Order: sequence, then structure tokens, then C-alpha cells
Amino acid sequence: SVINKATPNKPWFINLWLYSPHHPFEPSETFRKQFPDTEAGQYLALLSQLDSNVARLTQALKSTGQSDNTIVIFTSDNGGFNIGRDNNWPLAGTKNTYLEGGVRTPLLIRYPHKSNQHDVYASTHITDLYPTIIGMLGGTMEQEVDGVDLTTLIKEKGTIPERNFFWARDNKDWGMNYAGVIRGEGGFSRDTFGALESFPITGGIKQTPASAVNKAFSREEASSQIREWEKSSRLVPLNWQPPEG
Repeated sequence: SVINKATPNKPWFINLWLYSPHHPFEPSETFRKQFPDTEAGQYLALLSQLDSNVARLTQALKSTGQSDNTIVIFTSDNGGFNIGRDNNWPLAGTKNTYLEGGVRTPLLIRYPHKSNQHDVYASTHITDLYPTIIGMLGGTMEQEVDGVDLTTLIKEKGTIPERNFFWARDNKDWGMNYAGVIRGEGGFSRDTFGALESFPITGGIKQTPASAVNKAFSREEASSQIREWEKSSRLVPLNWQPPEG
């Protein structure tokens, strides 16, 4: 309805989170009966239902004459749990892990008349979306943010600076766990109890497995990388604030 009621020449924005295919898998009957009555079949039914809803959106853009003037971004925040089938294949790992299957997801950007329909193999992050949208619209960032503008990658097959990526998560009662992806070397994760795991980082899905990098990080190396990142990105102010009241 937002698309159909849009005022000509007036910008609009939709942030649409399609919750399928989350577990439990509960597709509508229309899609359920098209696939086997198994957990894997119902997962595929939900995927089909998701595809159908995306198609409804793109068709609404076409039927209202807005398709050529609308940026569409399709992505996800994490991988799946691999319930019923390995839905993260060919990447190892699942949701709630720092392996590629847990944190690496598709990113599709439709940018009418501005891109040449090509694949981008640079490492990107979901925080890049905000500055990228600003860049696509011809604007400039007025404040420093975590992400970078990917417009040159999309329009011109350009490049962006290579970056390391880090994660930190509070496990509530148990403390923090961390992970890092270090460019040209590989990845590591350190759980709440200090156990360290190194894992490979592969190239593009269409590229050969030989492009993977897999360094075995020592505890000292991983801890040093985490400390340096926290100093620059997660510095906690220690100025004393007297209690109120």
C-alpha cells in the first residue's frame, strides 16, 4: 500500500523484514502443498513464499511506474540454523557462530541505470548500507560512521580499502566472546571461557577454494587484535559521574 499510494516525486522509504524462513517453519497452505511434508520441504516452502513476496514488491514498483527510480536492497543479518537442511552451504557454520555460515550473507543491490549488473567480491558489512544509500542519492556523510560508501564498487567496479572485521557479544551471565576476520590471514573466535578457534576465510562463492586463507592465530595474536580494536572502536569512558538524587 505504501508503494501504491506514493506521491509522485516525493521520496519514500520501506524497511521490510521478512521473518520467513525462521523456525518453526510454518508456510501458508498455498506453498506448503507444493513441497514434501518434511522439515526440509517446509523450509523450501517458506523460501518460495519469501520469493513470492519479494516479487509482489518488485511488481508493485513496475505497475506504478517507480521501478526505474527506486533502489532495492536485499540482504540478511545472519545465516541460518541448518535445521532440516544445510541452508548455509557451501559455507561452514550456523547462526550464533562466527564462522562464515553464521555471519556471511547475500547482499543484492538493484540500482537502476547506475550499475552494470556485476558481482562484487570485496568484503562488506551491514553497517555499509547507510553511507551507501546516502552516496547513491548524491549526498555526503556529515558525521563519521562505522560503514563505508560502496557506490564506487556498484557503479564502476572500483575498490574500497581492505578492512578487518570484529565482533563482540555479551553472553549475559557468562561474559564476553569475540571474533575477528583479519584481511589476508583468516578468522578467529574466542569464547567466554577463553577457548580460541581459528577458521578459514574463503573468497567469492564462484571463485575457487584455493582463494581461502587460514592462519592459525595464537592466543597472544588474537588478544592483541581484540585489544587494539576495542581501543579504537569500543573505548569505555571512565569519567566519574556522581549519582543523582
